Amino acid sequence: MALLIAFVSVAGAVVAWRASLASGSSSDADLAGLRASINLTETRAIGAVNAYSSYGTYVRYYQNRQLVSAIQSNFNEGGDDVRLIAESQDALVLAQSAFPNQYLNRDGTYNIQRQLGEALADAARKKDINPDPHYVEADVFRSQADKLLIALTALVISLVFYTLIEVVSDRLRYVLVTAGSVLAIASLVGAFLIETGRL
Repeated sequence: MALLIAFVSVAGAVVAWRASLASGSSSDADLAGLRASINLTETRAIGAVNAYSSYGTYVRYYQNRQLVSAIQSNFNEGGDDVRLIAESQDALVLAQSAFPNQYLNRDGTYNIQRQLGEALADAARKKDINPDPHYVEADVFRSQADKLLIALTALVISLVFYTLIEVVSDRLRYVLVTAGSVLAIASLVGAFLIETGRL
């Protein structure tokens, strides 16, 4: 009986240790997911600030372009202010160099979504901005820890059965030994299946 109690105690300690490791791994994965979420939020915020700043510059460029077009049409109709047209065109060239031209569409509109997408893609090459796999991993480890705690509880109950054998009648001893052994074996098999990912 002492050997059974010692064996179940050691097995319980091992299961508790494995549950603790799974719980720690779950916390680590949650932390990695949180870091990735922060990186993603930071990337989106900085990308949006840069993109909308460039878009604002594009809007000013577009206004200048419309102004130059209007001045040229007036000049063609008999206006004579050549200096105003030249200054407007200089301002237009300067405005066009102030925003990234690679985000202009063929029709002259500005593709802000492409700029935001490229900012995310650039950030993804430099740091982790995908939190979902980390959270999935954390859930797996958390589930494993919970299942191992259930197996540990069954081992503790079988240990209680073994310790009660000393204070009960002979007839009840066999029942307690059988119940404790079945419970211990079931919980050890369950812990093994949990550890191998089959349960």
